[in-house]
Amino acid sequence: MTNLASECYSAIVGGGAETIAGFLHWLARHRELGSPVRVLDVGCGPGRMFPAFKALGWKVTAVEPHRDFQEAAVESARAAGFAPPQCLGFTEIPIHSPFDLVTGINDSFAHLLGAEERTMALERAFGALRRGGVLFLDVPNFSWILKNYRRPGPLRSPVPGGEVRLQRSHEIDYHAATFTTVEDYVLSRCGVERQIQLRHPYAMTTFPELEHQLSAAGFAQVETYDSYAARSPERLTGSRILLSALRP
Repeated sequence: MTNLASECYSAIVGGGAETIAGFLHWLARHRELGSPVRVLDVGCGPGRMFPAFKALGWKVTAVEPHRDFQEAAVESARAAGFAPPQCLGFTEIPIHSPFDLVTGINDSFAHLLGAEERTMALERAFGALRRGGVLFLDVPNFSWILKNYRRPGPLRSPVPGGEVRLQRSHEIDYHAATFTTVEDYVLSRCGVERQIQLRHPYAMTTFPELEHQLSAAGFAQVETYDSYAARSPERLTGSRILLSALRP
C-alpha cells in the first residue's frame, strides 16, 4: 500500500472479495446481463475487488472519492490490468456510458448524507447504465443496527513486519439521521508505531426510502438480498441492505 490510511483500512476490512464477486456473478446471470460484464465500481476503496473482477473476466471502470484510497486503488487497478480509477464519487460519475452494472459496494452510497445528493447519484447511475442494466447497492441497515447496537471491541490484524490495531467508536445524530464511525488505527512495525484516525459518516436511510428514490429516478424491478450468500431475492432481516434495480 502507498499510504497509511489505505494500509490500515485494508488490513482490517480488506477481505471477502471472492464472496462478493461470487454473489455479483450470480446477480449478473440472474439479471441476464451477458458476458463479459462492463461494470462501473463506485467507491472502490483501495481496490480490493480488482483481482476478483479480473478472475471473472469483467471489464472494470472504477472511481473513488477518498484521495488516499484512490491513490492505492491506482496501483491495484494497474496490477489487475484495469485503467486507474479517477478521484470521483457517486454524484460525479459519467453519464451516457453503456455499463451493464453499476456497483456501490461496502457503503459508498451511504456516505451521501443529503437526500438531494442521493437523488443526484441515482440519476447519474441511471444515466450510466444501458437499457436493461442494473444498479447494485450495499448499505447498512440502520433499523437493525440501532435495535441491536453493541459497543465495538478492539480489532487487530497482522501485516508484513507488524500488525494493525483498531478501536472503533460511533457518533449518532438522530436529528440529522447520521451515524459516524470513528476509526483509530495504530500500525506497529519494527518497533515504530504510527497512528491515524478515519471518520466514516453514513446516512441512516431505510429500504422504503431507497425504494422510493429508485423509483423516482426511473429504476424498476427492485430486489433485496439479506447477505452475499443469497442466490435469490430475500426479505431484509439483518445488518445490511443489499439491493439491485433495473434500468428499463
